[in-house]
Parts: sequence; structure tokens; C-alpha cells
Amino acid sequence: MKKIAALLMALVLCLLITAGQVWADTDGTSTLILKENSEVYELNGKELEFEKPFMKQDTLMSCLDPIIKTMNITFEKSTDGKSITLKYGGSTIVMHIGSKDATVDGIKTTISQAPVSVNGSIMVPLRFVVENFGGEVSVASDTGYITVIKETAGDNSIKDFSLLLKKTTKEIVGDSYYNWSMRLPKDVKISYRSFNGSYNTFEAIDESYTISLSVYDQGADETFETLVESELQYASEYTLISQEKSTRNGLDYFKIVYKDDEAIYEERNFIKDNKVYELSLVIEDADKYKNNKELTAILDSFIPEFKNDSSTEDLSDIAADGRRIYEDKKLKFSARIPADWYKYDYGRKENQVTFTSPYKGPSTNSDSFTISMYSLENEFSLDKWNERELQYIENEYNPELVKILETEDITINSTKAKKIVCSTKLNSKTTYSYNIFIAGERYRYELNYLTNKSYNNAIVQSSINSLLGTFNFSEPDPEELGSFLDPDSIIKSEGVRFVDNKANGFSFEVPVNWSKAPSSDNYAEYYTNSDSYMGVIIIAKKGVSEQEYNKQIDDSLKQAASVADTLTYNGKQIITDKGVRITKYDISMIQGELTNNMCSYIFSKNGTTYEVGLFLQDLRASEKNKKLLSDIWDSLKFK
Repeated sequence: MKKIAALLMALVLCLLITAGQVWADTDGTSTLILKENSEVYELNGKELEFEKPFMKQDTLMSCLDPIIKTMNITFEKSTDGKSITLKYGGSTIVMHIGSKDATVDGIKTTISQAPVSVNGSIMVPLRFVVENFGGEVSVASDTGYITVIKETAGDNSIKDFSLLLKKTTKEIVGDSYYNWSMRLPKDVKISYRSFNGSYNTFEAIDESYTISLSVYDQGADETFETLVESELQYASEYTLISQEKSTRNGLDYFKIVYKDDEAIYEERNFIKDNKVYELSLVIEDADKYKNNKELTAILDSFIPEFKNDSSTEDLSDIAADGRRIYEDKKLKFSARIPADWYKYDYGRKENQVTFTSPYKGPSTNSDSFTISMYSLENEFSLDKWNERELQYIENEYNPELVKILETEDITINSTKAKKIVCSTKLNSKTTYSYNIFIAGERYRYELNYLTNKSYNNAIVQSSINSLLGTFNFSEPDPEELGSFLDPDSIIKSEGVRFVDNKANGFSFEVPVNWSKAPSSDNYAEYYTNSDSYMGVIIIAKKGVSEQEYNKQIDDSLKQAASVADTLTYNGKQIITDKGVRITKYDISMIQGELTNNMCSYIFSKNGTTYEVGLFLQDLRASEKNKKLLSDIWDSLKFK
């Protein structure tokens, strides 16, 4: 289970989404290199062995398997083994073993050479399959190597937008969901489209320029004039060329042109129906930019309006239920996501993806939905997983703040699953986490939905359960994909580390999995757990009396509390422990929605004044964690 604290960090990410922000997703390009009469095929740098390609009357026949892997093609074979069906990005090719008759998207055609079976492998005309699915084939005349390149502009959409635009006969492209359209010549391709379609990049085939379009919700205080000021402020860091406020198609728009040593930039901005449209051109060749009528015509053709007729190719991939289908073809799982939600990848975490609803302003928070995928360990069951998570919540969280509202057995698309719903009381709001656990035969899946919307609202419940219920999976082959280890499955040592600071005459014990934090001098020992929500610091103050040090601490805390509303000085008390008189200070500090509590002990021992600070985040103040800090204090010894 992705722990509640991590879910709260996802909430912070949601709060950091600003209008116009585009998640930095990486568009996919697959490369296959092969050579006639060589069984070695190189796929994205990895060598694989398949049946050797061969020439047949000027047609290169390639093994079908590496083509399927390169292009993520869905493959079906008839029961008699004589017909094969290939599907990708809305296109379908049907071929027949030993026959040159084929169909492409239902249209009959004749191919140069018939598919054949060689040593159990299906061999097909390479160029015919690759180019019909939007790929490119090139041959190096000097080496004889054949290279297949497949670019996929769509970010895990069921549509391949680069293939769509290669096949279209329409001159205008647009998006019916975001309500825009523009002319797109054949020498321009779509090189990137974000999952929710709010950001698109079009690139000239010769790579001489790019045009990008960003669409986002107009901010509550955002006007055309504030938009202009923002653009002027940004462009002021560059060499300004021109700026213009004008009207096009009945709408105000602002254009600004600027440059640096690398390129010329032209920005055009529109506002319509509470949406901001930012159209951007980047071109490196200044001479090509000047008086370029074709380029100007493309930019001038943009309008924040979609005409639903036969002249416009619609990029929208909204399904009938108003959602977008997210499909990870490699991990083989999918879900139906609300149309305007953003997709966020966890950097290097291939097995995890998060979606967030758009930022609507400081008065509301974004919801988030995370899918995590792990290998299924031997003898690991749903019941064990569920028990582990419930135990973790009990061990690691403050029962006054984190409560289990619901646990039940459910089914997701006819697959058994476990469900845990928790509430987490923060400083100004309560969040609710819906956690679903699903186990397949080789992998297991965790779904997390985080929201601030009321748990008692039936409409909210129905919406969340509906989204969770769209998750589907078919499980990849572990031999090809590999394994994904769940970090929560790693058993951490229960041992302790003995810390002996001989120079300052004290020693203590901390959990062995705690880390030593950097210290500015040799008089302090500072250790925290891996998530830094609890820790200990011990400072030796030689040459400073206990009375003097107490006064410094007391005055500093009172002054800080008077000027910082995030810090609360809860007072002090005198206790006796470890054979000495101790002044104990109680401090609380608010950090966003969380509160950190710290007890600071000041005392003198063997002629040295010591400060011992024990801190614990309020959210994590379980009985187990409070005892752990108590054990650290009890282990403290002096020489």
C-alpha cells in the first residue's frame, strides 16, 4: 500500500499544479534494426533472436514477432491458423498465410508477397505492415541494415495521433473537447500530445520549426490584460522584436515575438469561454521566419472553435462515457480517466502512474488516482496483503487522526479485491483515501484514490467507485517484463545502532535503519528515520551554564512564537530523570497541513550542558512510535 503520508505528498503535488502547467511526459519512439539473413534483431538497443529475414522478389520478409513488439500491435490468429489480424491505433490489417489478398481498415488490397510460415514463425512483408501502422522503414545502402522507427505522439492514449495524421486527407486538425482548430500541412507532424490533450506539439518534417498549443482553465483573477502583462514580463528576459494587441475572429488576442541566441519565439494568446489558449512557434532560422507567408498562414488559421464537419480531423479521444482510456501497452493495464485530468509519471518508477484533477484555485483541492504494479510473491495472498496494511496503519499512525472507515471484499471487473477506506484529519481539512488491492497470477496491483470530498456524500462515493471500477489488466509475461518489488515488502531490521560520542561523554541507541543527518560541528548527534517524520538530536554545550542556556532557549522560543503563527510554545516543566534536574520544553510547529511536535530536554551532567530534542510528526504519533522515542531517551547514558 502506498502509505498515507505518501498520499498526502501526492495531494501537495496536486496543489502545486498551476494554470497552464503541462506534465513533462516522454513521448515514445521505438527502433528496430534488422538485416537480411541475420537472426539478430535489435529492439531499442536490446538484441533478440528471431527467424532470419529474407528477400523475395524485392520484398523484405521479416518475422512478425519483433514487429509486434516494436509497434505494440495486437495480434490474433484464426482457429485454423490460416488468417492473422493485426490491430493498432484504430487500424486493422487482415492477411492470409500463402495469399496476397489482404484488407486494411476493411478495404481490400493486394500485397507484394504473401505471408508464409517458416520454422513456426510467421514471415510478413515488413514495409507493408510497418507503414500501414504509421512507422517508417529506411535502408542503409552501405551496411544493408534496415531500420524501423515508430513514433507515438499520444501519451498512453488508445489513439496513435501520429498515425491518425499520416492517414488523414483533411487539411484542418482540431479538438472537439477543447474547442479549437487550425490548418496543418502535410509537411508537419504531431510529435507530442499530453494524455489529457491540453498540450500538443506539431513539428515540421525537416525539424525547422515547432508549433505548440496549450489549453488551460482561466484563473479566477486572470483577465486578458493580466495575461498580456504576464507574457510581457516573461519575454522581457529576451530580446524583444515586436508585440501586438489585436482582434481575430471577434476575439481579443495578444502576439509577442522575441529571440535569443538559439531561436525566434512567437506567442499568441486567446481567452474564450473561460479557457486560455497559448499558441507558440519556435524557429531557429531567422531568415526562414522573416516574411514566411506559409508559416504565418498556419498560425493565422488557428481559432478557438471546432467545426464538427467532414473538413476537420478530430484529435479528441474522449470515449462515450466522457472519459479518456489510459492504456499502458507494456504493463498491460488500463483505466478510464476523467477527460480533463493530468497524468503524472513518477520519474524512474516505471510501475507507477498518477492522475490528478485540474487545479481549481486555493479554495478547492485536486483529487488524485494512483496505480501501482508489483510482482506477486510466493505464498502472498490478498488476505495477507490486507492484514499487512491494516497492521501498518495501526503501528504507524495516530489513531486520533487516521481512522479506518471501511474494509470489505469487492470485485473489480470480475476479479476479487480488497478495499480499505481511511480518513486523515489534517490541520484544516480531512482527506479520504480509498485503497484497492488486486492480485493476478503473476502481478498484483494497488489503486489509491485521494480526495477531500465528503465520505458521506453518495454522489461522491458513486463517482469514486465508478472510476476505480474501470481498472483492467491482462498481465504481461514476467520473462519479458521482469519483476517489480514492492518497497513495503522489504522486511526492515528491528535492531538498534549503538551511538557512542566519547568526546562529549554520552551514548544512546537508535533503530538501525535510521540515518545520521549532517551536523555543523562535533558536539551534536542527529538521527532521523527514512521519512524524517521522527528523530533525535543531542547537543553538548561545553562552557555554557545550564541556567544561561535555559534562558537563551526560553527567550528564543517566546520571541519566535510571537512573530511566527506556525510555531507554538506550549510551555516548560521541571522533571527529574537520569539523576539530574531537567527543564523540558514542549514545542509545536505547523508545516502546511501537518504538525511537528518536539520535546526539548535541557540539563547539566558532569560539567557539560546538554540539549536532547525528540521530535515526532503528529500524524505519526502512534503508540509504537511514541514508545520508540521513549526507548531512545531511556537508552541515553553519560560517562
